Amino acid sequence: MRSDLWSDEDFQKESDKFNVNLSNWRKEGRIASMLCVRNPDNENNGRRYLLTLLMDLLYLSEPTDKDLYHKINNRNFGNPYVVKHFDTEIDYDYYYSIQEYKTLKAHVSLEKKTVLEIGAGYGRFCHSILSLETIEKYIIVDLPETLCISKIYLKAVLSEELFGKITFVDALNEFSFFSEDVDIVINVASMNEMLAEVVNSYLKWIDEHSKYFYGINPVGKYHPSGIYQNKNCFEEFNVKNAVNVGPIQEVFDLWDYETIKKLVPRYIDVYKPSDKWEVIHHESSLPWLSLHRVIYRNRK
Repeated sequence: MRSDLWSDEDFQKESDKFNVNLSNWRKEGRIASMLCVRNPDNENNGRRYLLTLLMDLLYLSEPTDKDLYHKINNRNFGNPYVVKHFDTEIDYDYYYSIQEYKTLKAHVSLEKKTVLEIGAGYGRFCHSILSLETIEKYIIVDLPETLCISKIYLKAVLSEELFGKITFVDALNEFSFFSEDVDIVINVASMNEMLAEVVNSYLKWIDEHSKYFYGINPVGKYHPSGIYQNKNCFEEFNVKNAVNVGPIQEVFDLWDYETIKKLVPRYIDVYKPSDKWEVIHHESSLPWLSLHRVIYRNRK
């Protein structure tokens, strides 16, 4: 007698007409859902894979990470997907922030330093660093629309004292006049979305005004067909515009690690502010191996 779970009419109908040569049968449909991949394009199973990845990453984390997570208050403001680990609920964004922070902290002193972040998004890295370090000043440079979001978010999650350490600079209307020297410039996954000439302008500014540059960006461009099975969804992406921005526009296979490794040297060189700078550390940015972390130091 079959259980109710396997009394699935759609599965029975597909199995009756199943052909082992049927294309895509291990990617989608009721047979795949019941027997193998659990239909990754399904909304609920997409959540399953995201949270499974996060849980595995946290399981492999260093035990000392526990103290770092517990020092960052209000991490789950905005109700993200979370898993329970280290006696607290952790989402992917702050897992990533902790790994980014640990990489930087291992090579650069942050105590009483002035940090400038280009393209801070909603502010999760700023929130993390201000919660974990005694920073003198944190400067966020971003588009005005995004600054509006990060101001609201950071004011909600930080104490009044820590929020008071942040200076918000409009990238379009104010940064061209900004000439304050800083200790560290950070950019996480946004220079690849900028016009190449804008990236070059930022790198020139970093060359003249900073001691360190911590960059985390993809080593090139990928096509959405590497992720989305439904080809009709490409109409929702302006693929041409996405590819034709950033200082590196070469399209690579997102799931080919050998190719990714070959692209790393060029990536490191392209984001180096000038010949005066040296690389003091670089590594893949797990779990996304196509993202690479590089810490540059100004030798002047």
